[in-house]
Amino acid sequence: MTDEESFLAAIKAAPADDAPRLVYADWLDEQGRQDYAAFIRIEERLRNEKRWVARIGSDIDLDWLWVARVYPNYRLILNKFENEKFFGIVFWFRKLTGMGIHETMDFVRTSPCVISAPVPIDQLFSVYQELNGPGVEVEFQFVPRSS
Repeated sequence: MTDEESFLAAIKAAPADDAPRLVYADWLDEQGRQDYAAFIRIEERLRNEKRWVARIGSDIDLDWLWVARVYPNYRLILNKFENEKFFGIVFWFRKLTGMGIHETMDFVRTSPCVISAPVPIDQLFSVYQELNGPGVEVEFQFVPRSS
């Protein structure tokens, strides 16, 4: 097992413990992977302040499979939207979930609605970036602790 695999195994074994992620961030710094280390530290700081991470990752080039291993619990939450955005949201949510058209329409109408794993993290984040803007209140959350 490599050092990195050991860190990821420790994170998976204790998802409620911040320490393995922060030690991993220090190790990432030592390996010259400062963007990844910064990502972990920023998320930890914001989460500890009871705020969710939003738009993290859009400014740096991340490997989403790596992100999913460090933060296996993630979700997209649609809180509110203007009526004229409804069909665009239905299109994206149907694409993500594979639900039928009527089922997706009903799901979107029950906002806040949540989509999480097993939808791949990179697809979910792409839809977040697509929808996030005027007329749509949407959040992308990393949830390292069970909730």
